[in-house]
Amino acid sequence: MKANRSLFLHGGLLLAASALAYSGFTKSAPPPGSQHLQVQVWSGKPDQLSKIELEMEGRKVTLEAKKDRDGRYFVGELTREKRTPPPSKADAGAGQAPAAKPESETVRFIAASSIEKLTEQLAPLGAYRSLGKIADAQLADFGFDKPEGTLRVTLGGATHALQLGGTTPGGADRYVRDVDSGVAYAILGSITRDLENADSRLTERNLNGFEPEQITRVRITAGDQTRELVPMAGNQSAWADAESPRQEDETATNWMVKLGRLRPNRYVGEKPDPGSTPVFAVEYFEGSKRIGELMLVREKAEGEGEDAKVEYLVRTDHTRWFASVIRTTAEQLDQDLGSVVR
Repeated sequence: MKANRSLFLHGGLLLAASALAYSGFTKSAPPPGSQHLQVQVWSGKPDQLSKIELEMEGRKVTLEAKKDRDGRYFVGELTREKRTPPPSKADAGAGQAPAAKPESETVRFIAASSIEKLTEQLAPLGAYRSLGKIADAQLADFGFDKPEGTLRVTLGGATHALQLGGTTPGGADRYVRDVDSGVAYAILGSITRDLENADSRLTERNLNGFEPEQITRVRITAGDQTRELVPMAGNQSAWADAESPRQEDETATNWMVKLGRLRPNRYVGEKPDPGSTPVFAVEYFEGSKRIGELMLVREKAEGEGEDAKVEYLVRTDHTRWFASVIRTTAEQLDQDLGSVVR
């Protein structure tokens, strides 16, 4: 009987200790994957965001908001140190002079629909919980003894700055500390991850800001030749001449399918090189309303003879800037253009 009582007593103490340990853990970090943001770090709306900056060792990201007739978008710039291979054992033991300062590379890009989720997370910015002001003795527990960088957000004319601490247990989310108030929070880790890899995660890859189902007519222009196509009723992937809307033109259908495969890769700027040659333009309509335009240009060939390679650039109302595309797809569109616009 005493043995049973002792067993129950020790079992109860074990459960109580486990509960206390779990409680302490959950107070210091949010549950991994939890989406319950209970605290507001700052208020605001996405359309009030004018600038986002992230500075970390070896990298800096800046996103500046712009606006035109098609809406808001961001011009992004990411500067990072170039990765260089480590010295060989032979070189390391040869007593070489200290390595020169690493070179940096800068990538510029456009973000439109690709940044909508991030702007909604930043304005307003929510946190899992407030950790209050961290005592000096606890700075290392949250990574604030050696901050990893700074996040600045300009919202409604005011700039908010957050010092980046370490990641929460499990690595999913991150501790941050308000530079002005000193109050620390646990926020979504995806915010800083998206910004760290902005050139891949935030670069606009969609050519258009509308859905394919909205298109009721397209106008293709190549030089002084123009042709209008319409999607066939009941089959949006099949196309017909606007004057024969019930008769599919398989050549035009194949060409439009290839057009839909184009994706922006590397953004080059608002204008192409002066020597670029326009290939074609496509205007998109929903009823009588023009909802977008795509332009493809051919850059000067690099190299000579058979080794010469042509690069194609695409620009739409949605991308705002010209960007390179996969050459083989663009080349097919260029080669087949004569059989579509005739």
